[in-house]
Amino acid sequence: METDLKILNTSILDSNADVIVMSANPSLLAGSGVSGVIHKAAGAELEEHVKPLGPISEGQAIVSPAFALNAKYIIHAVCPRYYGGERGEAKRLRKTYQSVLSICDELPDVSSIAFVAMGAGVYKWPSYMAAKIAISELVKSKVKETLICLPDISIYADYKSQLLSYERAGEIEKISSTPIKILRKEEALKEYITSDDRLVPRSAQWYELYLLGKKLISTKDGYGFPKPMNWNAGVEKKRKRLLEQINCARKYEFLYEIDKFLRDPKLNWEQESIEKTRGRNLGSEVLEKLNKYKDEDPKLHSLINYVVADDRIFPVPRYWTKLTVLGNEKQKEQRISERFPPPLILAVFHCTSDRDKQIRLLDQIEYAYEHGFLDEIDELIRSFGPENWHYTEEEFMDELDLYEFQESKKEMIFDNSKTTLISCFSKIRQLEKTAEYYFNKEHKFSLFITRLFKLYSIGVDPLKALIQKNEEQLKEFEFSKKDSEENPKCYCDLEKENFIQAIKDTELLLAKLKIVHVMQQLDESIDPYAFGEQFWDLLVDKNICQEDFSLED
Repeated sequence: METDLKILNTSILDSNADVIVMSANPSLLAGSGVSGVIHKAAGAELEEHVKPLGPISEGQAIVSPAFALNAKYIIHAVCPRYYGGERGEAKRLRKTYQSVLSICDELPDVSSIAFVAMGAGVYKWPSYMAAKIAISELVKSKVKETLICLPDISIYADYKSQLLSYERAGEIEKISSTPIKILRKEEALKEYITSDDRLVPRSAQWYELYLLGKKLISTKDGYGFPKPMNWNAGVEKKRKRLLEQINCARKYEFLYEIDKFLRDPKLNWEQESIEKTRGRNLGSEVLEKLNKYKDEDPKLHSLINYVVADDRIFPVPRYWTKLTVLGNEKQKEQRISERFPPPLILAVFHCTSDRDKQIRLLDQIEYAYEHGFLDEIDELIRSFGPENWHYTEEEFMDELDLYEFQESKKEMIFDNSKTTLISCFSKIRQLEKTAEYYFNKEHKFSLFITRLFKLYSIGVDPLKALIQKNEEQLKEFEFSKKDSEENPKCYCDLEKENFIQAIKDTELLLAKLKIVHVMQQLDESIDPYAFGEQFWDLLVDKNICQEDFSLED
């Protein structure tokens, strides 16, 4: 093999390569994706230099200085758009790589070249197909070091998988670490995760690690990447499970990816010392309550600490009922409007988790504290004998409830997307001609969301590419509008009006596409009508929607 081919989970701007290869627009002007990032980092001189050289056809490439980048040259290559593979796209994408390598062979003082995922962005190539073509062409590179820089972990996994397929087929040299080096990396990683009081990643990030491992193991024809443990599994079981995940990654040859994930400085870890102190049955909610009342009210803190000590979770139904009777009597006696929290002991609650039952008990204690009868509750709870409690060991699921966690992850995505969604709905209300009809009745609004989803639900990746394409077009329209304002004599009134209308149409389309994109992130099988109902109250609160009871259906 004439080149040392490496696939890196990093930005191409951090590659330190002599030559940077970017997927360019035919016009060679800055785009919205990696192209725009590279243009911005290189400075305005780059666009001034390449503008006279365009347009160029797909499959062709040109070279320019790197200007402000930490590189010598930039090669601008135009990839073909993917239309399902029936128009000879693969042949033209190969030609793009060949054009780049041909130019690179003629450049002086070049020892390294870095590529992005050519075609896998706005040109809609499936990443695994783009990866297969990239690997098969780049192994022919004559440059000493050839890098493919992929910050997206899922695209990185596809490229890494294709590279390993070539290695196993014997078409290129084996470049992965030797078994001895792999074992050393494994031992180094195990030493790292047991240092500085680390135990396991926090629940949300441990789940992300599981999803990464599950995806990578499927590319190796393997199965059964170990699941993360439940919140109260205890120190030993959590530690053992994380080590099992590392062993699995080493066995199926994706230890590098797991190592990179676990060493990320942004990763939040559970601390072993705190886990040992709080025991198996203290989740984060309980810990927050203990910390909150430690200085605020020592008596309340003492009672909460007693309730969760020695693996207690909640009283058995007979005694929990006694506690609730006392709470209800105090509610009536003091004429408190807020209801005393009921215990989770009826048959309908048989599937409720132990953690939720424990939190409900603490809610009852806090209620008593807020309404002045904590002493009576304290005395009653401490009178319960050891046999009157449920304990952690009695009913316990070690492995994380993945369905429950996926639901909480959806809630997190929904919360994080609220600003985007509110902005998009506001734009639709402003620009959509039928908005007045759909935004004044909740059920009509939900119908509007349903039709929107059916119209634009084309899959996560294609929809993302469509959004990027329209964002690029919006920039072009805005540039043209600005140019028409600065040079009014060069444009007629009709052209100026067309630019304004094109901007409005594109903004409206982008708003609709982004709403559907958020819905697909939540769940591709989401019920759009229910989503509309879920979001209605928030939009009413923001004065974007308003229930008009005078309107007839």
